[in-house]
Amino acid sequence: MARMIPASPAADCESPAEQRLFELLRDRTDDRVVAFHHVPWLTSGNDGLPRQGEADFVLAHPAHGVVVLEVKGGRIDYDAGRGRWTSTGRDGTREIRDPFEQARRSSFLLRDALRSAKGRGARPLTIGHAVAFPDTRVGDGRLRLDAPREIVIDGDNLPGLDAHLEALFRYWDGQGRAAALGDDGISLLEQVLANSFTLAAPLVIEWRSEERELLELTERQYAVLDYLARQTRVAIAGCAGSGKTFLAAEKARRLARQGFRVLVVCFNKP
Repeated sequence: MARMIPASPAADCESPAEQRLFELLRDRTDDRVVAFHHVPWLTSGNDGLPRQGEADFVLAHPAHGVVVLEVKGGRIDYDAGRGRWTSTGRDGTREIRDPFEQARRSSFLLRDALRSAKGRGARPLTIGHAVAFPDTRVGDGRLRLDAPREIVIDGDNLPGLDAHLEALFRYWDGQGRAAALGDDGISLLEQVLANSFTLAAPLVIEWRSEERELLELTERQYAVLDYLARQTRVAIAGCAGSGKTFLAAEKARRLARQGFRVLVVCFNKP
């Protein structure tokens, strides 16, 4: 049983196929596998500009490495002459992005993000990519030169998904010749893709916020004084902290500006 992050499928699953793959990863795979679902990240390119990556799943195995997995549901058609991909499902046919290019590009961007998190001198992690077509039967042939059967998951692979994932990891780590990801690599992935944090609310910030609200409140109350300018006796009631003293001080300033001699008195029990 893989460890899923987050533990339940995101509400924005693009298709039932993605939902089904989530459940199979959760229930029928090696418990050493960690699967990050619907993860975005930002990294800086060589030109200093941000590059945004995302993946349906990022799969990690401590004994192997990382695989970025793109999922496309429905019947899949690829028109090589037009370079056009389409998916056909219950809602009809829609054009989709090249899933192999999506997965490949995201794997490069994730490698950059992890390298940045580890530091430039650190040894790079093994990161591959794959595409899942859970509603289709691919067969045994290569789809394109950049799409060998080893990096494709189809509907026939789902019953034995655990074994297929093992072969997928080994395809990218060169049958175990690459350095293992290890627990440190898993921790790094969690730090980059699923970092938990708490942002404290310092008292000084809360105080500033309350002060702004109080000033906005008393400005509204000052407007009441404009309507009462011709009244010589006015009683204003309110709970402690509601701004009665601010109103009294403002009224005193207004009277003083008009040339009156003003005395402000305030009662308290002590």
